[in-house]
Amino acid sequence: MTSRRAKMYGFRIHLTTTINQVVDQWMLAPTVYWEGKLSPALLEDAASL
Repeated sequence: MTSRRAKMYGFRIHLTTTINQVVDQWMLAPTVYWEGKLSPALLEDAASL
C-alpha cells in the first residue's frame, strides 16, 4: 500500500457445513467484527455441538 492513511474495507464469510461438506448456514459480515461476536448468532440453531 502506498499510503498509510488509506482505509481498507472488506468482508468475511462465516459458514457452517454438514458432514458431507455442504454449506448449511452462512453469514457475510464486515471484517471489523471479531469471530467471537458472530459465532453465537451463527450457531444459535445448531442442534448438537
